[in-house]
Amino acid sequence: MMLLTNIDHLYSADEALGEIAGAAISIEGNAIAWVGKTEDLPEEYRQAQAELIDLSGHVVTPGLINTHAHMWNCLTRCVAHDEGLGGWLDALFPVWAALTADDVAAATRLAVAELLLSGCTTSSDHLYTYPNDVTLDGTIAVAAEMGLRFHPVRGGMSRQFQQQQAAAGAAALDQPGLLGGMPAALF
Repeated sequence: MMLLTNIDHLYSADEALGEIAGAAISIEGNAIAWVGKTEDLPEEYRQAQAELIDLSGHVVTPGLINTHAHMWNCLTRCVAHDEGLGGWLDALFPVWAALTADDVAAATRLAVAELLLSGCTTSSDHLYTYPNDVTLDGTIAVAAEMGLRFHPVRGGMSRQFQQQQAAAGAAALDQPGLLGGMPAALF
């Protein structure tokens, strides 16, 4: 159990709780067990063997959510960055074609570390190139290992860059194929 106490300002994002000055949070495992004013902390939490963290002088908010990421791009984010989309993809598809599962795992570790350090606790990832031994399972394992709530999603591109995509192991789909499964995923 972890007990966060003396939080100067807690923004709960919960209308019923509102914002709390002098707040405390009790965490059991990976779930919040209790939230309120430190002075109102139930005796059961005061007496528990808990890791105690005094957050005097701190503001606490719920974790941020990133709804659109391409974690595997962390390895190449500065390559051809001044090109338009076509030039950027032309430069990067050959690089992406050489990626291995270890490369994508390293990129995912970097992306997850950056997200967690910036306050993001939940993210998606649009992995749509699967060259060599790359699978979505590798990114899922890294996110779980690092403690990020993770929602991998289907990424896809239209046939505009079909040759480059084929070289990188990306699924080149026509528009109906690209969008065909989307309504089922949304509703």
